[in-house]
Amino acid sequence: MQGVSKAALACARYRVKYPERTRLQLMFNNARIRAHRDGVPFSLERGDITIPDLCPVFGVPFELPSGKGPGDYSPSLDRIKPELGYIVGNIRVISYKANRLRNNGTEAELTQVLAYVRSLNGSN
Repeated sequence: MQGVSKAALACARYRVKYPERTRLQLMFNNARIRAHRDGVPFSLERGDITIPDLCPVFGVPFELPSGKGPGDYSPSLDRIKPELGYIVGNIRVISYKANRLRNNGTEAELTQVLAYVRSLNGSN
């Protein structure tokens, strides 16, 4: 390929050959950047992040994103208690969709949303 460095090609081949390692490295690096930006603790080591076979919230297999940005079922690093930061015991990998749903809502707000959806469907 013209105009593409050998290093860039090597990185691309690595990402194709080891997509999970690349995903873990990206999660780790992005978490460290967010922690610095948001002023929350970060004390993780690379091995502290593991991606389970299934999303613990929805019970579906994770999907690697295709194209730009994460898909609904891409693995996403979640802080259980956001104020504690990125520390061992306060992180887990869930789907991007589950992380978006739980991102800003309190338990009471999520319960209200559930009650609303149930009322629309005629169930209690």
